[in-house]
Amino acid sequence: MLSPSPCNYELLVSVVESTGASVLTSKAEYLATHYLTNWYPLITDLTPETKFYSVDDDLESEFNLLGWNGFFIKDYVKSLKTSVGSMIDKPSQIKTVVAEMDRFRGSIE
Repeated sequence: MLSPSPCNYELLVSVVESTGASVLTSKAEYLATHYLTNWYPLITDLTPETKFYSVDDDLESEFNLLGWNGFFIKDYVKSLKTSVGSMIDKPSQIKTVVAEMDRFRGSIE
């Protein structure tokens, strides 16, 4: 099964269109809603404060700087159930969550 990445969506659109049919959601619309970073600015007043980091950042240090009591971890596309869950209360737990996200998903977006 292909993941719903932008490249795979483009492939889906081309396959659908090659049959003479059309998709209901354009590639531009799909991209506008696929990644959290694209649509989060539209709902900032309706949701808790959200921070964005790269998986290559020193996440434990970044989380320590926030001084928060808890963290909900997700990638830019969706949350993922891991054996430890997506909620952590100590920045030191982020390494385990990221490792499991990568293991269970095969990649982190």
